[in-house]
Amino acid sequence: GEGHPLMAKYRGGKTEVLLMTSDRGLCGSFNAGLLRKTEALMREVDGEVRLNLVGRKAAEYFKRSSLEVTARRSLGAGRPTYDFAAAIASAMIDSYLQGEIGEVYMVYSVFRSALTQVPTAQRVLPLSTEGEEEERAGAGEGEYLFEPSEADVLESLLRKYVEVQVFRALLETAASEHGARMTAMDSASKNASEMIASLTLTYNRLRQAAITTELMEIIGGAEALKG
Repeated sequence: GEGHPLMAKYRGGKTEVLLMTSDRGLCGSFNAGLLRKTEALMREVDGEVRLNLVGRKAAEYFKRSSLEVTARRSLGAGRPTYDFAAAIASAMIDSYLQGEIGEVYMVYSVFRSALTQVPTAQRVLPLSTEGEEEERAGAGEGEYLFEPSEADVLESLLRKYVEVQVFRALLETAASEHGARMTAMDSASKNASEMIASLTLTYNRLRQAAITTELMEIIGGAEALKG
């Protein structure tokens, strides 16, 4: 596996950042957190950056940016599909193998709970080979026959692995968006209830003050007539 380009060490070159946001707003600071994470990552990266954007909020944010944008995709209704993830992964892998880009990072949201979503940056390409030596040391010895060939099988498995990573990130981000929106809407409902209660109290006080003033005027008028 050491010889496969998808597992080679970072050799320099342009960095692609696959950023996943939502299509819609009303989800608190969900998108702002992901955009901040992207900006921070771009400051750390060596060399040029190009963007691969998923979600309308990402496209809107970088609309006037001078950065190269290789793709803009919206999620549409419903949850992300595996085919959607596979198309993204395939385009990234092809660009990487052709030498257009030297590495790929994903910025997405890790779903911890409805209350907690964590903006995360993760390198996808080249694939990490940490732990490979230990695994190989513990692997069974023997001759294996690969059909069609070892290189083809490895390429297929590595592509599938990247597809699954992208799909997982899309699902985590979608779950995070729903959690963030639920929390934001719950908070907005509570704020609205508190505001209604506060305004009702203010209205009643003003009404009481107006009635009191009116009564005072009537009493004052009656006293004047008596006099």
